[in-house]
Amino acid sequence: MGNEFISPNWHVVLLHAPLGLVIVGVLIELLSFISPRGGFRAAGRWMMGIGALLAIPTATLGVYAFRDVVTAGPMAIGASWVQVAAASDWIPAQWEFISNHIWFNAFAVLLLLVAVIFWLAGSDEFRRGAYIPLLLVVLIGAGLLVVGAWHGGELVYRYGTGVDAQQTVAGAAPGAAAVAEVPDEGDIEYYIPPLQLHLLLAGLVGAFVVGAFALMIRRWQLDSAGLIPLRRGEPVTLGVGEPREEMTREERVELRSAGPYGAERVVVGEPKVYPGWFWLGAFLLGLCAALAGIWSVLGSFATQALQSGYIALWEAEHVRLLLHVIFGVSLIVGALILAGLVRFARRWRVMAGIFGAVVLLLLAGQIYLGVMMVFDGHEGPLLAFRSGAAAVEEVEQEVDEPGVIDEAPAPVAPQDEVEAPAMPGQGPTVEPEQGEVATPEQGPVIEVRPAPQGDEPAEEPGAAEETVEPGPEGQAAPESGDGEPGWIDVRGGDGRGA
Repeated sequence: MGNEFISPNWHVVLLHAPLGLVIVGVLIELLSFISPRGGFRAAGRWMMGIGALLAIPTATLGVYAFRDVVTAGPMAIGASWVQVAAASDWIPAQWEFISNHIWFNAFAVLLLLVAVIFWLAGSDEFRRGAYIPLLLVVLIGAGLLVVGAWHGGELVYRYGTGVDAQQTVAGAAPGAAAVAEVPDEGDIEYYIPPLQLHLLLAGLVGAFVVGAFALMIRRWQLDSAGLIPLRRGEPVTLGVGEPREEMTREERVELRSAGPYGAERVVVGEPKVYPGWFWLGAFLLGLCAALAGIWSVLGSFATQALQSGYIALWEAEHVRLLLHVIFGVSLIVGALILAGLVRFARRWRVMAGIFGAVVLLLLAGQIYLGVMMVFDGHEGPLLAFRSGAAAVEEVEQEVDEPGVIDEAPAPVAPQDEVEAPAMPGQGPTVEPEQGEVATPEQGPVIEVRPAPQGDEPAEEPGAAEETVEPGPEGQAAPESGDGEPGWIDVRGGDGRGA
């Protein structure tokens, strides 16, 4: 988890909106059986519809939340999922709960969106006939949503997942907490993390696209010419006159409270449906999401950063990112075209339907590629996460770079446990050849090297060096191979200063 203004992430803020709206809307719909009121039920259905659409950005932010809390510390997007999972300190119970949380909520969102699309796109006659099946779908979706939310709550409150607890200061009084890391409040990324902003806007684009597609179909039905027939046995009198079995669109009768108990007939005008505004909203949100995506990848909008990012985009290993950009641009352009078609060319329904289906497919592809890149980085295959062998190969390539030590040095014994070698005048002295390095089994080695002269640098830092003074009997310091006075370098078995 990074150091951000909203900790741990935005998912914990947004998740309450779809959960609360869907649950309250379902309760209102069920209570309408007892006291049927047109306005009361309409409000409940608006809640269910808005809640189902808001579940899309909540899910996209949930993808970030999972990747964010699965490991400690700031999130590294370039790491493969194999590396991330191996570095996680989660216990098996946490993995089980997060799996259930994802699957329950995924099926819940899918069912709720299906119900919303069919209800918004359906005609009045379809809504009356499909009321019970759609209500059952909504009830199942709401139930799965509650179960998934329970698993998410248990992850946080039972296992402490995503909780950035402060550590106790060593030596402090019991109960005293360490001072948390001081955030850099002057950085805009502290308040608005680029990747979270990108995922939020992308989820809102998805919500607008789904809503616009359903309303576009609904608009086609309202634009159909001719009279609207009433169901048999339901003649209605509009104003003063004889009962009729059909009406013009200006006189349409909307069955506001269709259900098992009957129908409440309310004479209303033609409902106002504006799918073009939703397509235009998807276009504008798509532009904002694209800018946020560039910010999250490049870190800035500087000319040099944009040029280097464009060059890297066409590299073979960045195929995921390249397709993500292509799909995103196509989705934005498609939304703008549909906004013009439904507004200025209402009779081009076939073309609008084809464009709408293509935009929905692009949206699904964008979500898939986005999930792959958040969890497994920009590089790798399109249909699977990078394998363990590929992840290990990347690590080996990083380790084999020049200046990187492949193996850790042998442990060094504490200073008080190393026996000093015999000094001149105190016994025989073993003098290996200059530059010789001992192995751990050979023990300490005395290396005789010329003394530094003039501005010549002395021994490297960390090596224990001592100048040997003349012994008790006036013995001079040992000489090196060229006859010059030398230094005695006492080293441990690993070649390092003891």
